[in-house]
Amino acid sequence: FWFMAANLQQMPDRYWLIPYYFFGVLALFVHLGCAFHWGMDGRLSMRARNALFSVFSLTGVILGILIMAVFTGYFYDIELPPQYLRIIEL
Repeated sequence: FWFMAANLQQMPDRYWLIPYYFFGVLALFVHLGCAFHWGMDGRLSMRARNALFSVFSLTGVILGILIMAVFTGYFYDIELPPQYLRIIEL
């Protein structure tokens, strides 16, 4: 937690790390949605499989936004331990 939170406190790095981590979380859930979509072929209708994919993708978007909000200190102030403050100073 602390390492990622420390990196997201740096202003210039923050602008490319937030999309990087967000799309990483989103990609995980999109891939899970694809796996379930193809894995349920023959067991569920196409409409149900598309709905399942949409649920996974939307979950990835919501979870990605929430994770980035937590790590950037949107909900509460993050007080970094001294050893992680050195990351910001570098």
